Amino acid sequence: MLLISLRRLYNRAVKIIKKLKLCLDANYLRDGLIRNALSRAKRQSRTALRRYQNNKNPDNLANYLQFKSVYKSVCRRKRLEFTHNKVKKLESSVNNSKSFWR
Repeated sequence: MLLISLRRLYNRAVKIIKKLKLCLDANYLRDGLIRNALSRAKRQSRTALRRYQNNKNPDNLANYLQFKSVYKSVCRRKRLEFTHNKVKKLESSVNNSKSFWR
């Protein structure tokens, strides 16, 4: 009985991961839609958390953990892109003192 439920849980997690990989296509995030992806990931994560809090079963827990990891990865990508853009802007303005001190 336990083995069957674990197998079901594993299969469900694999389906969720495949679905999320489609949502987080690198081209989608590079096209300036990170804010939209971030808000969607946050909403999905919080919805999954509420579902798990209302009905504590392994499927809901797996969903919540997966959406949480996706949300964290989108936040990480957004932070890295922001710092990369700042460094790029600083490097481009080093030669021009007026633009550097603005």
